[in-house]
Amino acid sequence: MRLSKRHISLISGVAFIALAISIFERTLFVAGSFVVPAANTVIANQRAYNTLEAIRNDYTLHTMPLPQDVVDDLCSNFGIWETSEDCQLDKVAYAPDFFDEIKEYFHNIPQEKRTYDTVDAKLGMYFVNCDEPATDGRHVCYYDINNDGQAYFILVFFNGDDQYYQIIANTRAGDT
Repeated sequence: MRLSKRHISLISGVAFIALAISIFERTLFVAGSFVVPAANTVIANQRAYNTLEAIRNDYTLHTMPLPQDVVDDLCSNFGIWETSEDCQLDKVAYAPDFFDEIKEYFHNIPQEKRTYDTVDAKLGMYFVNCDEPATDGRHVCYYDINNDGQAYFILVFFNGDDQYYQIIANTRAGDT
């Protein structure tokens, strides 16, 4: 039996389509066996990161509640008895709970009174240490309200004239 050109063309076309489908299926299988596990790995890594981020941002897992006398001192020293819910009796409070009020207090002080002595008057009992001054006199002092040596310090940056110009007290990267 001799096939016409038309039949040969038709058979060739069908064979080509079958070959193309076979290659496409293999490509999908290979791509799928790579893409799906890679996507699953990305999703798993994102979930792990989100869990780690949540744990890191939950300072109650990394530090102890403040003793009541420290809470009383902070509330009195920074004049926040009436405005801070952390100053309420029987409220469990942590050092980072006061960071926003402390930063706000120091940011609202007039420029000429932003001195080491001003900071020392309010935070002196929580002083840890100061770094050695740089050649221009700038230095950083560290304060630990809970005095537990954990990661939640207040950092006060001073210029060469002992005027503070930045205060960092936070629980998350990027906050100042």
